[in-house]
Amino acid sequence: MKKIYALTFLVAAFGFLWSCGSVDSLQTFSFQYTINFEDERINDKVPDFSIDETNLNEYSEYRDNKDKISKSEILHFNFWVDSLVYDKYGTQIAFDPIENVDEKKITFDYVRFWITFDQEEYFELATFEDVDIKEYYRNPFHIDEVPEKTREKVIDKLKNNPIFYTKSEFSIINIENTDLATKYDTLVVPYFKYKTDCVLRFEVDL
Repeated sequence: MKKIYALTFLVAAFGFLWSCGSVDSLQTFSFQYTINFEDERINDKVPDFSIDETNLNEYSEYRDNKDKISKSEILHFNFWVDSLVYDKYGTQIAFDPIENVDEKKITFDYVRFWITFDQEEYFELATFEDVDIKEYYRNPFHIDEVPEKTREKVIDKLKNNPIFYTKSEFSIINIENTDLATKYDTLVVPYFKYKTDCVLRFEVDL
């Protein structure tokens, strides 16, 4: 499993605070940035889950401002499929929305993401239901707002814990064909790669 993380700041340095974001009574400043990551799975079974670590201390922009942070929130979560190779009748087929015209539909019942700070208490970030691979294939516009309940519970945790974990959970996979309609209880997927991004917002004391 290969994971690549990137942190994209909307402000490059504290000196830009007056030109970006919003200032509240000249006492606080709000800014947001996006955490991007991708997950590559080879010969993994579904349904399955994985847990990935994010450490904000690895990023100089966060370290430079963390002592001034008074509030932190998680706003949005986005998910899309980058690549899929599946097995049908013993033949491995690379999904292509144009060439695979014989496939009616390939779906996950759901794909769900959680955040945890101790790997004991989990808070739901987003649930994508009836995930049609064709609709999610290299389409980074399935953006869910993080549930208000989660946002409220993680405000203090995110502010005080720069290290957190994201749990991804995939259901069974369904392959529907003109002569085949199968819901697999367990299936080995030869290759699967997906990407996500998560938008965080921080309030900084000036």
